[in-house]
Amino acid sequence: MKRFTLLLLLALSLLTPAARAADAPARRPNIVFFIADDMSIKDSAAYGPTNIPGPNMEALARKGMIFDRAYATSPSCAPSRAALLTGCYNVRNGVMWNQQRANAAIKKWPAYFQA
Repeated sequence: MKRFTLLLLLALSLLTPAARAADAPARRPNIVFFIADDMSIKDSAAYGPTNIPGPNMEALARKGMIFDRAYATSPSCAPSRAALLTGCYNVRNGVMWNQQRANAAIKKWPAYFQA
C-alpha cells in the first residue's frame, strides 16, 4: 500500500505542473534579428568597438543575447541570408549566387513564427 501511495503522489506531482502549463497562454518570444551587408564585428558597438556608436543595439545586447561564434555559409550576401532564413545549406535551398531566390517549397523561419 505504501508503494502504491508513493507512486500515486509522484504521478500527481508530475501532472500538476503539466496541467498548469497547458492552461497558461502561449507566450511569444521577443526576437530582434539584425542583418546587414558589408558589416563586421568591428563595426558594432555591441561587440566592443566604440568608433561607431549604437546605444540602442548595445542596450539590446546587454539585456538579450549576442552571437560570438556565428559563421556564414557563403561569402556572398544573398546565399548567406537564404541559409539563415531556411536553415538549409545553399546547395539545398537553391541560392548559390546573388540575385537568386530560395526554393519556394522550403519554409522560411518567419513563416514558423507567424504560425
